[in-house]
Amino acid sequence: MSPRVHAEQQRCDVVDGRQSGVRSKTQGILARADANRQLRLRLQLLGCTLITGAVLAGCRTPTPQEESFSKAFDAQRVAQLSHEAFKVAFDVTFWARHDLQFAAFKPTITDYEAVYYLDDIRRQVPWIAHKVDKNPASPRVSSKSSYDLVAYDVMMLRPRYQPTSFRPSTDAKVQYLLSLLDEIAAFYMQKPATAKGGTQENAEPVAASTGAPPHQ
Repeated sequence: MSPRVHAEQQRCDVVDGRQSGVRSKTQGILARADANRQLRLRLQLLGCTLITGAVLAGCRTPTPQEESFSKAFDAQRVAQLSHEAFKVAFDVTFWARHDLQFAAFKPTITDYEAVYYLDDIRRQVPWIAHKVDKNPASPRVSSKSSYDLVAYDVMMLRPRYQPTSFRPSTDAKVQYLLSLLDEIAAFYMQKPATAKGGTQENAEPVAASTGAPPHQ
């Protein structure tokens, strides 16, 4: 093989190597983009499920009467818990996203769904305090629908949240948030259905540790 032919062959090999590298990099980018699209689609479907479930629940559930609840209502305390839960949810959503972004492992779809529901709690929980403050004559009945949305988010969050996927400090914030929501839930727990019929809408307390809010 002449030197000229040999040099030409080397140049072709270099070009083929570069093209192969470009193709490999492009395939990796496309794969990540496809995974992100699938995640966004799944979260959108979850959001639609949340809204549909809330609407249907509202259509089926009659407005509760004050005497149907099992505990006296402390409007000031509920509003305070709602405001505190919003602040904690705002903080913990930020750190949960941060933990997954810089995790040493590949987060699962379930991990991202947990963050989605944490963020939805952040959006929904301040409405409890808003309804309580705007309706001093019937604060519990008026805020029940807002609480139900938060209760739904908590119900969806519990089986998806894995403490080992997040830093201990973030997990402590999540547990504190759940303890606040657990205390709120106690004020909306209803008495068992009577013999005359009706539905039992007992709020399901969230098992969580209590105490002073953790610090990052």
